[in-house]
Amino acid sequence: MQANTDPPALQPRIHPNENAFSKLKSTLCKATARTAEALWSTTGRIVDAFTPDECANYVDAAGYNPA
Repeated sequence: MQANTDPPALQPRIHPNENAFSKLKSTLCKATARTAEALWSTTGRIVDAFTPDECANYVDAAGYNPA
């Protein structure tokens, strides 16, 4: 009996969080916060800028049906 050496099938969907975290990281890098306090403050402003429609679009683009 021969072992199956085929690679596992790739998952066609990406997780909706991947796009959101990508935007968060990109925006955070551009902000150049250099202290922990500034980092948290900047992160809060960035997260507040995510609209419900934008989040629904991330879910939809990942192939999930938004609730």
